[in-house]
Amino acid sequence: MPMIDVYASNDLLPSGSDRRIGEALTLAALRAEGVAAPSQYYLENTGVFIHRMDPATVQTAAEPLAKTVRMEGGWGIGGTAFGREEFTALAAALETEVRDAPADTRC
Repeated sequence: MPMIDVYASNDLLPSGSDRRIGEALTLAALRAEGVAAPSQYYLENTGVFIHRMDPATVQTAAEPLAKTVRMEGGWGIGGTAFGREEFTALAAALETEVRDAPADTRC
């Protein structure tokens, strides 16, 4: 089953959004794998792990407090690693969840 890890600084993802983001990414992963109407088995065995990090620990060569997200995917349903299309769908789902969060929940 697909497993996804999302790493982001605490101040990037909206406060209180973990469940909404987790559910949206789980369903996006299943859709990317061709599971349009997942059974309870798929819902219970596909996971998203959200790692909220201290902003000072997320850096790039250009920025000491980078506003970036790292997403890693595990194995898909067919036993193959996620490809470019699957990750594009997951990134779009994450972007939508963060963009559509109410303004008062943003850190």
